[in-house]
Amino acid sequence: MKQSEVYKACRKLMEILEIEKFHESLESFLAMCNDDIDTHNFGVYFEKHYAHRPEQWAFCYRSDLVLNTNMFLEAMHKKLKYCYMHGNQNRRVDKCISFLMRFSRDMMFERIIRMAKNKPTFRMEQIAHSHHRSNNIEDSKIKIIDEKTWLVQSSSGPTLYSVSTNDHRSCIGCPLSCLECKEQTPHLKDAVSASSQLTALLNAVLAQWASFFK
Repeated sequence: MKQSEVYKACRKLMEILEIEKFHESLESFLAMCNDDIDTHNFGVYFEKHYAHRPEQWAFCYRSDLVLNTNMFLEAMHKKLKYCYMHGNQNRRVDKCISFLMRFSRDMMFERIIRMAKNKPTFRMEQIAHSHHRSNNIEDSKIKIIDEKTWLVQSSSGPTLYSVSTNDHRSCIGCPLSCLECKEQTPHLKDAVSASSQLTALLNAVLAQWASFFK
């Protein structure tokens, strides 16, 4: 029972977005753990390994990293597990690669169909929404660094964001860009790169297995 309570307290502490509130909650959490004999050892462990470096795990110190922990990855894993693997545990690498290739093929065809129907994806709707919100930013909150870089103050606080155009060759023709600005959205560069890395990884694994069976 206490294990689940401590876990919930840890999650709540990690997800606090205000720095002052976080440190107040951190002190209360450590005091709660140290005062209880059942959680005292955990409190000592947490204070030794985590309490002194909240910059590496607390959300309030990582708000500028544009990390999104929505359920996209979990939904993809659920679809792969139950629609392609039928809920069975996989023990063979070759079967797992086969499932991944079928899954990638189907996802590619679904995307082609959506593009043919000219149906905007969730990401494209977000880009359009961001464009309309950017039109309301006051000129006084925007500082020009150079021809391709700007320093923009948040509309909800004093936080400053560095915004730059992305004209890398690998992003030319990418549909994940603002149609009105004709510029690649900076926060989606990593997503494009991750997709390319996944394809390269699958190709490398297939080549390794092909050479193994020769």
